[in-house]
Amino acid sequence: MLWLALALPLVAHARQAPAPEEAQSMYLTQDFEPSDASHAMYALRTPPVRDEALGAWHVLLAFPETPGKIAMETYTTDLKLSQAKFVHLRKWYYENGQVFKTARLDAQGKELAGGELFYESGQLKQRETPLPNGRLVESFHENGQLMSRIVYRGQKIADGVYVSYGANGKVSSRAHLKDGQMHGLSEVFHTNGQLYQRVRFVHDKREGEFVDYAPDGSLRARTVFVHGQPEGWSFESHDNGQVSQKVLYHHGEVLSMQKWAPDGKPVIAWQRDVQGREQGDVTEWYENGVRASVIPFVDGQRHGLMQIWYSDGSLQQIVPYEHDQKQGVERRWDKSGKQTMAQAWQDGQPVPLNP
Repeated sequence: MLWLALALPLVAHARQAPAPEEAQSMYLTQDFEPSDASHAMYALRTPPVRDEALGAWHVLLAFPETPGKIAMETYTTDLKLSQAKFVHLRKWYYENGQVFKTARLDAQGKELAGGELFYESGQLKQRETPLPNGRLVESFHENGQLMSRIVYRGQKIADGVYVSYGANGKVSSRAHLKDGQMHGLSEVFHTNGQLYQRVRFVHDKREGEFVDYAPDGSLRARTVFVHGQPEGWSFESHDNGQVSQKVLYHHGEVLSMQKWAPDGKPVIAWQRDVQGREQGDVTEWYENGVRASVIPFVDGQRHGLMQIWYSDGSLQQIVPYEHDQKQGVERRWDKSGKQTMAQAWQDGQPVPLNP
């Protein structure tokens, strides 16, 4: 950082003719280490100015590719920025000159409550206000409408009811917090004001019925939770109202699942026991609704006749299994129905096919 020290006399000797801007620039990475222009995050084009009242250097860092546009303004305890403390103020800018973010710091570099964030348009995005025993954080939409208002006690959100709003000013969500956790009824709303989701929390865990509604008010999904885990049958729907899946839960584990396409055609179906082992048929379908395959399971092992079909419904392959091993004659056919392969198996090993 020798350039920084050498640049300081430029402040005192204002009569000295300045060198071209590029010659006066020092390029820095995001960690404020020296860099070339192509990899730089900042450019230091004017020498820091000592503020004796604050006991710090006032530093202006520009965008490397846009001369005259300030990227960050700050105060620092040392001219070697990569090792210095930033104190009193840090302010970031968009390339259009609008303030992006402000942060207030004490003389030791600790960030204080009271920072702000802005949209590129200049509209306030977020504001933090110190409180006697905490801080208030307010967020805004770009049109100026309030988005949310949250009170913090230390690092935790204070107890109470919290409401957020959409850009149209309507309530978008409502939640209850206790001891820094979700506790009580939580609701989310569509932009038209209709209820979107509703669920109750007990100490940050879902408890009871979780429901999901379409903008027209029709029920779109339902799951029951017990101590934070889904239990029993649940369902979800496509946007057109067709059921998309049904799931059977037991203590949070999936025992059965069925899925359907938006046109109502089946996609897949399978089931397990409480030990997580597949039981019964795993069946899949083509997009046209034709069955694609059936794989039978017993206690997590393939057991029975596996069958695969072409999308026109004609049989493509059969494979007999016993306790997860091929047992019997495996056969394959082409789309014309001509058999193309026959192989006998015993205990999972190929054996000659009896005539």
